[in-house]
Amino acid sequence: MKNVSSVRLAGYVLMLLVLTAGCDMGQPDANQPPDTQFFVEEIPLPDSLRLNTVVSLYWLGSDPDGYVKGYELSVDGGEWLYTTSTDSTFRFDLTDGNELDDIMVQVRAVDNLGLADPEPAELLVPIRNRPPDASFDDSPGIPDTVGPVFSFTWTVTDLEGDFTLDSIFLKLNEGAWYAFSPDVEFVTLLADEPAVSGEQFARVYVGGQADELAAKISGLINGGSNQLFLQARDISGSMSEVDSSRIFFVKNQNSDLLVINGHGRAAASNTTRAVLDAVATDGYDWLDIRDNLPSFWDPTFTLYLQLYGRIYWFDDGTPIAGQGDVYLLEQAANSFQAYLNNGGKLMVSTTFSTVFDNAARQAQSLIFDFSPADSLSSAPGQARIPRGGPLAGVGIFSEQDTLFKDNLSLLTGADPFYPKNPENVLFEADLVEVGGWTGPNTVAARSTFTNNETNQVFFSVELHLFNGDIDALESLFDRVLNDEFNW
Repeated sequence: MKNVSSVRLAGYVLMLLVLTAGCDMGQPDANQPPDTQFFVEEIPLPDSLRLNTVVSLYWLGSDPDGYVKGYELSVDGGEWLYTTSTDSTFRFDLTDGNELDDIMVQVRAVDNLGLADPEPAELLVPIRNRPPDASFDDSPGIPDTVGPVFSFTWTVTDLEGDFTLDSIFLKLNEGAWYAFSPDVEFVTLLADEPAVSGEQFARVYVGGQADELAAKISGLINGGSNQLFLQARDISGSMSEVDSSRIFFVKNQNSDLLVINGHGRAAASNTTRAVLDAVATDGYDWLDIRDNLPSFWDPTFTLYLQLYGRIYWFDDGTPIAGQGDVYLLEQAANSFQAYLNNGGKLMVSTTFSTVFDNAARQAQSLIFDFSPADSLSSAPGQARIPRGGPLAGVGIFSEQDTLFKDNLSLLTGADPFYPKNPENVLFEADLVEVGGWTGPNTVAARSTFTNNETNQVFFSVELHLFNGDIDALESLFDRVLNDEFNW
């Protein structure tokens, strides 16, 4: 057995030597390059169905003797860019002036040893530039009739992305196209000569802050019918279809005095017109704001007020429909403050509802910011002005004729106020206090401009109700509009 085992052992050794002699003990196999492919091999589309310029692509790589650590991408033979992603969204640029184009995209995998696929995957991407879309906004749109200053908005979009927009163009009637930057969407136009009828240039303001541009737009027909046209262009030069606004009438300015009617009763309008016809020798412009709310209070209404040297506003303290307890005068307050700051002269006749009996409501009301009224009484009950009046002039109005209420009824729920400056009180009422009411008796006061001249006369009563002596009422309007505001 021992001899047999020795023989076997010798045989095993001999076999090992033979096998070893037959093996190549040289260098290991070289690293194999990775392979790359797109998820789709081609994109066969007719021209009408080509992709837009923003395209998402997907790819994948494999490596036979290692692993893929990343990819390199190239567009139209450009620089190779490295990424570890297997997908990306591209925004392709068309050749200038082209609507159709074919973009060659290449991708090559890179393995863990840094070796790139020597035969990158290629995909020809057929693209088509879609022109932008431009349209005027209908809400709020341009009313049928506007003053010599009006605002409007538009919406401009591009399927390739709004960043591809180049310019927006506006045309007014037969005037020249006017170019805007692509970020503009809110424009205000103001007649260059608002008191002159006929074709003329208009000043151009952009944004809610009404930034005025240097160039004016041509083609405005003041005192006539107008229409706007809109078009947009993208960076490839493609133009949108032309959109047009409704036809609207632009009223020209006829006077330095603007009367704004926010009252709901015809009697108030009739009395006011009769008084103004007697004292406004140069006439006046009339705006029924209650049924014609501005599409944009700011900047449109604010710029509109600046056209006038004098303004008379009267209302009945009615809130704006659909806006809770927000009052017309509160809505206009910021515009009036800007008007007064700019040297305008304002006369107001208004009244307050019971919501202003609340001190917190008063504190948030803008009426007490721009007016000479500081606050109202918060006491329970009512202050009433008896049948027949009167309102007595004080201070600089001490020589003014007393105003008498008509003889039809007493005025319940009067709104005397605490003035900001007692020295500027103009009228006081002979009040009847009901239900424990206590408070001031001031119903009119003024404020002054930086030159110490009167720039505002504020009444917290409805003046048309004090026509018991129409001559006295006319004398008041004449004193305010023609004397106090004559600077």
